[in-house]
Amino acid sequence: MLKLYKLDKKSKFVFENYIYMKKLKDKWNIKSNFQLIIILIVFAITGSLSLVVSEPILEILGIKSSSMSTWLFTPLRLIIVFPVYQLLILAIGFLFGQFNFFWQLEKKMLIKWGFQNSLINNENYYFNSDKIDTKTLFTTC
Repeated sequence: MLKLYKLDKKSKFVFENYIYMKKLKDKWNIKSNFQLIIILIVFAITGSLSLVVSEPILEILGIKSSSMSTWLFTPLRLIIVFPVYQLLILAIGFLFGQFNFFWQLEKKMLIKWGFQNSLINNENYYFNSDKIDTKTLFTTC
């Protein structure tokens, strides 16, 4: 006979997080928990760093929160932060050894938004993640 046990709050939290991590691993085709943790760290660092990096860009463009209304400043800041984030996620992903994952993620996102040019679809393009050989890339530099 099958017995059902009531989980305490801590056990329930651990079990639900395990299921969530398994779903992410399956969705993103990730093999190990270590790779998943690295990817989540890259997302966290990139989110924070994109806000820090966008500040000087806003100043160069003369966009300051003190000189305009919040209703105008916030959309302008988002317009600047978005491309900064996209570039940083590839750079930080490369530094953490996850460039292929983030490049595939970027390609999927750009295709969904309608950017289907040769940069995304060209198999011979240098940054196509299937064609990068990091061993020769670093030994030739």
